[in-house]
Amino acid sequence: MGCELRRMVGWEGWERGGLRSWVNPWVPLSSVCREDNFTVCMETITAWAWGPLSLWTVLAFLQRQPHRYVLQLVVSLGQLYGDVLYFYTEYREGFAHSEMWHPLYFWFYFVFMNALWIVIPSILLLDAWGHLSAAQRALDSVKPKRH
Repeated sequence: MGCELRRMVGWEGWERGGLRSWVNPWVPLSSVCREDNFTVCMETITAWAWGPLSLWTVLAFLQRQPHRYVLQLVVSLGQLYGDVLYFYTEYREGFAHSEMWHPLYFWFYFVFMNALWIVIPSILLLDAWGHLSAAQRALDSVKPKRH
């Protein structure tokens, strides 16, 4: 997830009749994101390359263009690669940007929300693989005519 999405707004609640504010440990992340070269590079690539490429993919599917599954494969592989790099970078840094093992910040925001960006592109990658393989099998099964 991007820096802005990972930063959650602090919230207030009532405890014992009084107002208590909880400080969200992810709020300072915005300054870290601007200084982390990996995050800056990945967010820039995502915004300027994967965004338009994803739009092109949607349009290709809506118009049933022949290259739609190639685009699906490329976009899915790029998303999968970016998220694997994100997880691995966080692992190598000792999960410095989250409260380790916290049920909300670590397991829900970091693990679950980012795992969606591994599961969904993986499913779409396998779908594109299947369609492209079927098309190639169909093409290979046609015997060339002898003249």
